[in-house]
Amino acid sequence: MASNGTYTVNVSVVDNATKQLAKINSSISNLQKPYNRLAKQIQNFEKLSGLKTLREQTSKLIQPLGV
Repeated sequence: MASNGTYTVNVSVVDNATKQLAKINSSISNLQKPYNRLAKQIQNFEKLSGLKTLREQTSKLIQPLGV
């Protein structure tokens, strides 16, 4: 019977640790959301405006020059 009590306490400690890690992960994820949305919008803008293609073509031109 005593070992069941210890086992329950150990599971409880692990559950509490998992709960705290989940909280930390959620906070980190929430901090990253605005940046991820901005990055996605910038990528979409580059694609729609043609800037991505312009940048790629410019890089291909400059690269052989060693600049």
